[in-house]
Amino acid sequence: MTTTHQNAAPPPAPPPGRPGVFERLAGFAYRRKWLALLLWVAVLVGVQVASSAISNDYRNDFSLPGTESQRATDLLTEHGSDRAGDTLDVVLHDESGLRRPEVESRVSGMLADAAELPHVVQAVSPYEDQAAISRDGTIGYGTLVLDVKSEAMSRTDVERIYETVTTIEGDGLRVELGGEAARALTEDEGGAAEGIGIMAALVILVFMFGTVIAAGLPVITAVFAVGSSIGAIALFSHLFTIADYTPYVMMLVGLGVGIDYALLIFARYRGELVSGHGSEQAARAALDAAGRTVFFSGCTVIVALLGLVALGIGALQGMALSVALTVLVTMVASLTLLPALLGLFGERFARQFTAKAAKRKARGKPASGEAWRRMGGAVQRHPVVSLVAAVAALLALAFPALGLRLGFADAGNDAPDSTSRQAYDLLSEGFGPGFNGPLVVVTDASGADGGAEQAAGAVSRVLNETPGVASATDPIPASEDGQLATVLAFPESSPQAEDTADLVSTLRDDVLPAVASDTGAEYLLGGPTAAAQDFSTTVAERMPLFVVLVVGGSMLLLMTVFRSVLI
Repeated sequence: MTTTHQNAAPPPAPPPGRPGVFERLAGFAYRRKWLALLLWVAVLVGVQVASSAISNDYRNDFSLPGTESQRATDLLTEHGSDRAGDTLDVVLHDESGLRRPEVESRVSGMLADAAELPHVVQAVSPYEDQAAISRDGTIGYGTLVLDVKSEAMSRTDVERIYETVTTIEGDGLRVELGGEAARALTEDEGGAAEGIGIMAALVILVFMFGTVIAAGLPVITAVFAVGSSIGAIALFSHLFTIADYTPYVMMLVGLGVGIDYALLIFARYRGELVSGHGSEQAARAALDAAGRTVFFSGCTVIVALLGLVALGIGALQGMALSVALTVLVTMVASLTLLPALLGLFGERFARQFTAKAAKRKARGKPASGEAWRRMGGAVQRHPVVSLVAAVAALLALAFPALGLRLGFADAGNDAPDSTSRQAYDLLSEGFGPGFNGPLVVVTDASGADGGAEQAAGAVSRVLNETPGVASATDPIPASEDGQLATVLAFPESSPQAEDTADLVSTLRDDVLPAVASDTGAEYLLGGPTAAAQDFSTTVAERMPLFVVLVVGGSMLLLMTVFRSVLI
């Protein structure tokens, strides 16, 4: 029988080992706080000044090598077609009728002026084609043919076009600008939404920590990291293709993970202070534990983002690399800038947090985080029930993904008062919902007996008899060598409708091959609507590879961390 002596001395503490890399990093940043802060300020100011001086060269790349819509675009470009670029629609509305002589004179003069603007190679008047004016004569459209794709049009050039076409408004005549390039006018410069998000996060953190200074440290860390990353990406855009929407994604991800990572470390730091450790010791302990979590969490996110590169889609590759850089810089800021800030305000935090903890204890209130600990204990006591409930909830949330259809937003999703949305609605009202998403059939007659117009005429007749096609235009010459012609097919359904996606597949799989076998010509289905379908199909086909790379890479990383396959 053995007895336990209450007054027995505790076993001697093991000799301290060599501090880990994160603990040493925290100690250095804490002691050299002013040096660390000055270095981060220099980085932020330096990249921002450089990016402002050099500006950015953001450019979108929606090319989809190997797809039919891309082959159609490449074919037009090879033959020197001015239709390789996109178009803008000058949409007109007048309740008194567009065929009045005074209205026709104003419209013709305006289109002549628009034809002289940069990137406009041709202005087609609605009075040149009877089909360009609705049956009741109140809605019509002129077409501005561009020499570049919509994504290559700068906002400044689009604004000049908009200002030119709207000069004739008045006396009942209304003018709106439609087309993909016109949607650039609906995009703001950003900042308002991000500012609201930062303020909301700050309010939540104030409630959590009870002090503005403590709540502000995670936000300051995130702002430094995101600001430095965006400045660097603006410079890199001169070397790599980076889409113009990338900075918004970087802000979204950077602020989210930046506050999250800093919060992990700061919450652990507060716990160490309440346990009685000094400020520097608490900072070193927090980085030794939570810092390791931040590091491997950031690496996992970076691996997942780099998996997007494997999709081989230009529009996503630059964005994925940019956001991965943002996460990397945010992770470094959390491990270096935050300890420096703790060194600056640490003594104040030590007094505040320990005093609040003492007051809670004196009032008999549970320690901070006690509710979460109780919930964790309940989960561990009932693991099967917790597991079943969690899996059931996840399956319920994931169930709608079975009906997921990939695609792009179009002008129909823009703000109701934007010119692109107004043009979209007018065209739908005057010519049907499918008019905003025409399918472009490019005819290559180089291997046919007749010319391009004859081969295109044959496909036009077939398209006009095809279910799901509201109408198809007559052949439009598309190259000076006479080898190419195009036909526009207008679906009965809207661009984002599932019926339109089915129509694209039907035309490619059944209708166009049958006509090609009769004429000997090659028919390629392109245009923005078909390109969106190709993009969605490409992403869906490569998704298994993406999942394998991301999940596989993340598992290897986690096995390295936990040294366990099961965990």
